[in-house]
Amino acid sequence: MKKYLLLFIILSIFLFNFCSKNTVNVKIEITVDNLPEETLIYITGNDEQLGNWQPNVVQLEMNEEANRTKNFSFKRGKKLEFKITRGSWETEALNPDSSIPPNYKIEISNDTTIEIKINLWSDQVDRKVDGQITGAV
Repeated sequence: MKKYLLLFIILSIFLFNFCSKNTVNVKIEITVDNLPEETLIYITGNDEQLGNWQPNVVQLEMNEEANRTKNFSFKRGKKLEFKITRGSWETEALNPDSSIPPNYKIEISNDTTIEIKINLWSDQVDRKVDGQITGAV
């Protein structure tokens, strides 16, 4: 009986270690400029933890440095796609040249910190729509 108990304990430890190594921790850290500190920042993407592309579901938290952060745990090998917003697609983060960026993409293979700096938002630039200039809010 002791032999089976020892075997069970060894198998349990092995399975626990295997399962825990199958998940990885991901920290998203966003540095924003030109916004009041109290501005809410969101992440949205291709996973339930990322809000399933709903731009106002997963709010990032402010840390001591006034950056916005959030920690996640995903299966190793998960392919993530995401964007950053201020709660709507009209307030999406932009590239420095004011273009709309493609989705951020990463395949998670180990614990990772993703750092992104945002200087510009889609509601802060003038845009041409059907030949007409629309002003920034």
